Amino acid sequence: MIEPSQANRQRILRPKTGGWKLKQAERDLFESAEQIPNWRLADKSRRLLMDMVFRLSNDAPKVEAKTVNEAPAALVRQAAVVSLAGLTVRAAGSSLALISCGYVPESCGPARRALEASLRAQAVLADESGQHAREWLVGKPMGSAERLAQRYGSSDDLRRLSLFAHADVRGLAPMFCGPPGTGAGVEGGIAEVNLDLRPSRDSNAAAFMLHSAAHTSVMMCAALAEALEVAFEIPPWISSELIRMKDVVAEMNERRKAKAA
Repeated sequence: MIEPSQANRQRILRPKTGGWKLKQAERDLFESAEQIPNWRLADKSRRLLMDMVFRLSNDAPKVEAKTVNEAPAALVRQAAVVSLAGLTVRAAGSSLALISCGYVPESCGPARRALEASLRAQAVLADESGQHAREWLVGKPMGSAERLAQRYGSSDDLRRLSLFAHADVRGLAPMFCGPPGTGAGVEGGIAEVNLDLRPSRDSNAAAFMLHSAAHTSVMMCAALAEALEVAFEIPPWISSELIRMKDVVAEMNERRKAKAA
């Protein structure tokens, strides 16, 4: 019998699941989520948008795909913006849930979706012919998200969110903790590894993402009001917090640019 050479023998790995208490870590993080700066702001802002969608959706026209080309421009624009607002509510909720359970970088996926919906709503409202709304309603949107972001001044935001929304190796940067060491295993304590994939939360990054969810939700409230031709009031606390955070976020962006230079 010919024995296989040492070089040809495959290493047999038998992964274990017992040492990874992920559910407990996620549960513990979720229970403390409201302590994160801007969590309350994001939660109230998405509920504000949800209530507007609930109140206005019955007033919005129901445009079917087979009649979208014959429908008046105003009606298709309203239908499109209401649908985009609904997508934003769900996307904002997804972001909050991920952040709350310790998946801050992964919250960029739904945050990007919400930003794209907001950009698309701006394009729909800007096109009085209704063609942009028609194309979007039948699943053939005009222009890419990147092009819309350039038009409406959100290129940096979209690029930053896309980094973590797609399978880009740079999306692992927040989990990198240096070369692997020789520390204890999972059962014995914190393992020294080069990637720590356990649920965790950076409060500064989380606060930034929560502000983004709040801002996008309120912007969509404004788009919804414009499309349905109604006036709406932003609760004073939400308004004051968004104004306060505008300067904070601007300063954070300047520091990020300086660090990257």
